[in-house]
Amino acid sequence: MMTPEVAAEAIRTYVEESNRINHQRRAQKSPIERICRKSSRRSTAL
Repeated sequence: MMTPEVAAEAIRTYVEESNRINHQRRAQKSPIERICRKSSRRSTAL
């Protein structure tokens, strides 16, 4: 069984790695895709 400290560190590491991967994925998308995604979100908010 894991101690709370070990579990917390494992979760923290997982979240950091997940955020890093998501950041890389978003950075690789073309600017046109980002603009379209933002526009789409704005139009659904109206």
